[in-house]
Amino acid sequence: MKAAKAELAASVAAVRALGATITVDPSVVGRAIDDSLFGINHRYSNYGYGTVNADGTVKDDFAALYKQAGFGSLRYPGGTISNNYVWTESIGDLDPITKEIERTPQIHGFYNNQGQAGFIPAFGLLEVAEFAEQMNSEIIMVYGIGRGDALDAADMVEFLNAEQGTNPNGGVAWADKRAELGHPEPFGIRYFEIGNENNQGGDDGTASQQYWMPNVNGGALEGYVDGGTATFNKQYAVIRGDWNVAKSYSTGEKDQEFACRYALIPRTDEKGKARDAVVKDSVKVYVGDELWSPVDNIKSAKPGDKVYQLDMTTGFFTFGDGEHGAIPEKGKQIKVDYQVARDGFIDISQAMRSTMEQINKDAGTQDEIEIYTSWEADNFVDKMHEKNADALYDGMAVHPYTNKVGNPANNDNTPTVENKTQWYLDVMRLGDGVANNVQKHVDYMRKVTGDNTKVPVISEYGIFRSTNTMVRSQTHALYIARAIMEYAEQGSPYIQKHCLVDYYSSGADSLGPTQQAVIQAVAQGNLDNQKDGTGEFKFFSTPSAHIFQMLNGSFGSKMVGTSLSNEGTLSNGVSQHSVMASTDENGTVYIAIVNLGLNDVETAGADAALSQKVTLAVNGMDLTGKTLKIKTLAGDSFYQENDLANPENLAIEERTEEATGATHELELAPHSFTIVAIGDGSEEPPVDPDPEPEPTVYTIKLMLDGELHKTIDVVDGELSEELPVLTREGWVFEGWFYEDGTAFDSSRPIEGDLVLSAKWTKASTPDEPSEKPTDPKPTPKPEQKPQGGLPQTGDASTLMVAGGVAVGVATTIAGARARKRRV
Repeated sequence: MKAAKAELAASVAAVRALGATITVDPSVVGRAIDDSLFGINHRYSNYGYGTVNADGTVKDDFAALYKQAGFGSLRYPGGTISNNYVWTESIGDLDPITKEIERTPQIHGFYNNQGQAGFIPAFGLLEVAEFAEQMNSEIIMVYGIGRGDALDAADMVEFLNAEQGTNPNGGVAWADKRAELGHPEPFGIRYFEIGNENNQGGDDGTASQQYWMPNVNGGALEGYVDGGTATFNKQYAVIRGDWNVAKSYSTGEKDQEFACRYALIPRTDEKGKARDAVVKDSVKVYVGDELWSPVDNIKSAKPGDKVYQLDMTTGFFTFGDGEHGAIPEKGKQIKVDYQVARDGFIDISQAMRSTMEQINKDAGTQDEIEIYTSWEADNFVDKMHEKNADALYDGMAVHPYTNKVGNPANNDNTPTVENKTQWYLDVMRLGDGVANNVQKHVDYMRKVTGDNTKVPVISEYGIFRSTNTMVRSQTHALYIARAIMEYAEQGSPYIQKHCLVDYYSSGADSLGPTQQAVIQAVAQGNLDNQKDGTGEFKFFSTPSAHIFQMLNGSFGSKMVGTSLSNEGTLSNGVSQHSVMASTDENGTVYIAIVNLGLNDVETAGADAALSQKVTLAVNGMDLTGKTLKIKTLAGDSFYQENDLANPENLAIEERTEEATGATHELELAPHSFTIVAIGDGSEEPPVDPDPEPEPTVYTIKLMLDGELHKTIDVVDGELSEELPVLTREGWVFEGWFYEDGTAFDSSRPIEGDLVLSAKWTKASTPDEPSEKPTDPKPTPKPEQKPQGGLPQTGDASTLMVAGGVAVGVATTIAGARARKRRV
């Protein structure tokens, strides 16, 4: 027995030593690779983390690194800090004292953290849109629902997308305002997210991203979805540009101004009439716990009158100067009761879409906008469905972060190579887990709505709760490459790594570790004195930035089918390789490969024994004589970093190889990301002038006694074969039944995958009455397999036997990367 096991182990090792085979099938065409797909999340605050000059222009050395990476899209104004961002206050004059439609310090999403003040929006909406235009990036716009509303959101669409001389939303002619600011042409923004992570509750100002929503009847979810009147009692008042509680106390000065925190943004209609920012007669102002009285004109008050003057159009109120109205005692906290009518997702989405329809009507165009929810939970899907509002969202923004990594003792510090190896293995395993959660959201949206075009939008992802320097290393780059492959497969129209830039340090702030940024900003003075983004900074790209450089500069325009056989696995069960393939209009084939295998220097474990060879095959293409252009990012170790003194310590390496056979054996570097381009551009595939539409294919799974009996395809609504009629001694076959217990009806349209189960009745004898049909054994629900829209994860693995050794084979459908479906 031992000898047989040893012989089998040797046979397996021999097969594994041959390496995996990657097969590309260019005839199986998947999703288009839009220019915006490989993108980045950016934050406007702190002068764009040191990247922006005082006049709002981007620093040249940073812009050069951005252009080198070639980011296809740029999410703005960021994540948490976008929730209370007011776009109208980020354009025009940079003077922070100027009121109305000028630059006013913006409110952090966690505005009540110790010492947190407002941010001057030097990198405002116009600056970022023009920068993105110059860099051939597309803006992904996050609309701040914390302070926003439907009319304001529609105004933003007009500002970004309307032709000069039109005013589709009424009120201020925002397209003309854009032209006055120096940009006559519309930007044509397509993608919008409503808020950021608004399902996240907790204490307002420090942990919650729900703001006014819990104060609506029905709670936070109802508020987010459908708005309502929010009611506040003795909420501390705020000042312009700073909502920190420390600013809610009287300074003892004259003419102090405070505000109702969640009052509406000021807006006038086309006739110049301003709307009310709060509900009339709902405002009560307290100094300490003493109620003061409103007056129409503070200048008519007497010196000792405890009064204030309210501006209903802004929600701000003003105290006296000691001559006309009393001055609140220094140190007394100012509090306020008020109500405000807030808009939810439904109203905002409807207003934005209506404005875009009018823009198209005015311009004779047919442009579309896509609007995504930031409420990352299935109860949003249910609530929208209850309100018959499925059509008002195109998908869900999902942020699949990997949080704590590995042994807690090593999460932020890995002093030995063994520690680093374990961290490396952990982060790849955890990355697979969060990717599975994304697919669950996709499946649920499509199941509830019946709309297979619903997609996830991955507008943030990364390694979030670790300040380990490994997050700046080659390991992080490989993590990013694998994540991009997974989320491209799941249908995300854009994939935004968090984040573009942060300070080079060993720490973190309320928005996460600084190490996660793909470009690092190095303060040239004391960083503690430069955290507001002022002063001199220098910049360098981490290995992660090179992943974007390779994908955005060396990949095709449409994804194609792949399969991966003889695959190896790491010691924790993670697949050694991830693969994604594409072609361009010239027929060039591109193959992107992540190799997680390590080398003997880095670890003495099983992960060093994996073959670093792969065999490349392209269906319908003999590679003999073909030149393979190869770009690789690997470095000397998986924990290698760049820094300011050695910015190219880990850089992209290029080489060519000539294939000598129909397939080609490629030696991959350990811990590497590689893109191989095959073809000289002379083999442009023929174009069918009248292509046949792709058939719609669903699958019926037939379950017998809780086990899969067989599958039958349904092509364009027609069964590929008849459902079988089963026989069993002593039983009568009753037929095939849906999961709800009703019998299958062949006249009923088949509009998705089905699971049918066999039912039986025990055969009766002359002396024995027949029994009622028996229910089939409970069957586990299969993974939902979304149809239509963009291509999805492939089918489960099958097995084949080669030379007496069982070898796993994972195949995928068009556009899916070659890796086994995760369960």
